[in-house]
Amino acid sequence: MKLKRKTLLLLLPLAILPLMIYMVFCYTYIIGHSQKALITQLQSALDQAELDVKSRFQAAATIVEIASISAPLVDLLATGSSEDSAATHAYFKSIVGLSDDIFSMALVDESGSVIEQYVRSGHQPLDYASYANLANEADSVLYTRVEHQDHAKSSRYVLTRKIKAQRIQDASAARWVRGYLIVGVHLDKLAQISQNHKNNSIGDLLFTDAEGTHYYGELYQPNLTDKTALKHTIGDRQRSVRKYTINEKDYEAGFIRLHNNLYVVAITEENARALLASNLLNYSYWFLLFVATVATLICLHFTSTTLIGPLNALKGRIKDARDGKISREPNAVLKIDSSSDEIDELSAAFAEMTTSLVESQEAVNKLAYYDPLTNLPNKITFEKSLQIGIQHSQISHRALAVLVIDLDNFKLVNDVHGHTAGDDVLKEVAGRLRNCLKHIDLTDALNDVSPLYAQDMIIRNGGDEFSILLTDLFQAYQASLIAQRIVDELSNPFSINQSKIKLGASVGISLYPVDGVEPEELIKNADLAMFEAKKKGKNNFQFFTQALNASASKRLQTENDLRIAIEEGQLELYYQPIIYMPTGKITKLEVLLRWNHPERGVILPAQFIPVAEESGQIIQLGNLAFDVACEQLAKWHADGFSDISLSINLSPKQLAKGNPVEAIQQATKKHGILCQFLEVEVKEDLLTKDQAASSEVLNAIREAGVSISLDDFGSGFASLSFLKKFPINTIKIDRSLVREMTEDNRSLMIIQTTTRLAKDLQLAVVLEGIEYESQLQLVKKCNADYAQGYFFSTPLPAAEIDLSKVWHLPQ
Repeated sequence: MKLKRKTLLLLLPLAILPLMIYMVFCYTYIIGHSQKALITQLQSALDQAELDVKSRFQAAATIVEIASISAPLVDLLATGSSEDSAATHAYFKSIVGLSDDIFSMALVDESGSVIEQYVRSGHQPLDYASYANLANEADSVLYTRVEHQDHAKSSRYVLTRKIKAQRIQDASAARWVRGYLIVGVHLDKLAQISQNHKNNSIGDLLFTDAEGTHYYGELYQPNLTDKTALKHTIGDRQRSVRKYTINEKDYEAGFIRLHNNLYVVAITEENARALLASNLLNYSYWFLLFVATVATLICLHFTSTTLIGPLNALKGRIKDARDGKISREPNAVLKIDSSSDEIDELSAAFAEMTTSLVESQEAVNKLAYYDPLTNLPNKITFEKSLQIGIQHSQISHRALAVLVIDLDNFKLVNDVHGHTAGDDVLKEVAGRLRNCLKHIDLTDALNDVSPLYAQDMIIRNGGDEFSILLTDLFQAYQASLIAQRIVDELSNPFSINQSKIKLGASVGISLYPVDGVEPEELIKNADLAMFEAKKKGKNNFQFFTQALNASASKRLQTENDLRIAIEEGQLELYYQPIIYMPTGKITKLEVLLRWNHPERGVILPAQFIPVAEESGQIIQLGNLAFDVACEQLAKWHADGFSDISLSINLSPKQLAKGNPVEAIQQATKKHGILCQFLEVEVKEDLLTKDQAASSEVLNAIREAGVSISLDDFGSGFASLSFLKKFPINTIKIDRSLVREMTEDNRSLMIIQTTTRLAKDLQLAVVLEGIEYESQLQLVKKCNADYAQGYFFSTPLPAAEIDLSKVWHLPQ
């Protein structure tokens, strides 16, 4: 559409003028019909109030009729007393509970004496004797009455039902006895009916007596006198809504008689008609304003999108081109069709001109910040990103590592196979480095024209040298793991011209802030560490700091030795007895892992378990422990010790990433052991990390039939809520508390209290770390189920365990 045609659409607001004329006619019509609408509204309110109140009266009457013929009430009248007063009282309460309006019920004999009654809390009982006399004088079997309490501005509806029953106890007296069932109904909900009308309609809805005194509803119209206008309306005896005049003030009113002393009156001032018309006029005004606003906004939007917007966009393109800030715009007009106007055509032509400039600029950026051979960022990008990484480390208080990687013997590739083959090797090296650091995504970096990245990064410095930036490190060994992975990956042969050639790589590592606080200093020290790696035989990595080199080397040596130990069977299970205190016998043994190193001797778990946990070997060790332990347990059961069970430790890695349920089931099935003879021990701190995931795995273990023991309880990590959240069978009180209980009475009291709590929760208690006979005396005093410690036995190989031994414990 051309601009000339688009400008015609700006005349759209003129369409509002006919609408304004129409609204004037509407207002004239509203004034003429507002009185009829007002009368209809008041009459409808009266009819609705009558229907609501009489339905409540009818409901109460129905309840009274049902109650009056019920067997318990007739029998109670016949006997004059109840043998089971509680049951009778409950029966009255249930009848009263049938309706929220009923507040009291009583059975009264002919003399007016109360046989039984029930009154809701917060309500006063009726004067039952006076109502019985009234009913006696009335002709009707069911007598009803409305009475008002002027002092409380409230009313109540009383129903009295005559009842006749055959006398049971006194045969010499008259055959029949009469009484009255008296029910009180409060009318407080009439106030809500009145208020609902006031909230939703014009005028007041009031509930009055025959004298015009209103009890429910408030007169909000000051021009109407309170009692005079109401009495005048009721006294006219004209039920329909009509016009009245009092004190030279006109009002519309009508009434309906609900009972002999209860009326509902709808009343409003005459000027309410004008108010109704005014409200409708206001609605019309706001509707007209809304339509005008929407039409104006549509015009403004149309003008902005078809004229101002394209002009501003074109202006911005021209300005950016002038300032050299050319970029791709997602809303650029690149196509021209029959509906395009002159601005679109001009914008499309300018877009075509700038497209080539954008592509040229992107090519320049890529050449400036990226290596064209490997598509990795270059040294300029690396230095800027390193600066941002240092700032981030200062805030997060975590380490940062710079790795410099230089290929070993790369010169031979160029000399023997040519530079083209060398380029192919460098591309493959870049791919292998990406595999070593799969968490690094270079997609955004390659598409972003800005070279600043606050993230890990792989770059090519030039030649056969690469660098890596690692951020958010918690410990230095994390950098050594990646460095070793790189060395291993680049040690694999490269395929060159249908032949294999082995290169290798030397890696230098510097850490922020240990080895420097400036980018240049970190890069220089990583370079020096790389040269040190070449001096030490190439194809290895070195830290700039020698202490870190030693630590990383020791850890890697332990990891490699542990892998060999698993393959060669150097790992052995030891067992420490757990004594059942009532009998002094061994009923359970804790399984402990030992490493029999051929050169270093027996290595305790504290020296190799952390390495196994970090490397992931702990899962393999755990599965091995389950298998060997079940095999040994099967032997003991075959030897006659069928009540022996084993307790095996479960590590965090096993719980989070292993499948302990499957490992246990495979081991028990393989060796014919029931799961009920196994128990897994978990540490307190293990449950504090991921409670939801831990609970899911532990529940699965418990469902398999394996018991669960909470180790080191009381060491400071867990709370008592763990005993409820997790499916725990046994708690092992930490040895630190046991050690102190002979000297510190508070530690003894804590253990005694914990033991009592465990007993109440049906949990078994083990006191570990028992080393002296004095501690054993206190174990009996604490009423613990089990005891464990060097006093009984150190951890021993299975062949040295005497399962028949019995300890004579203090009584």
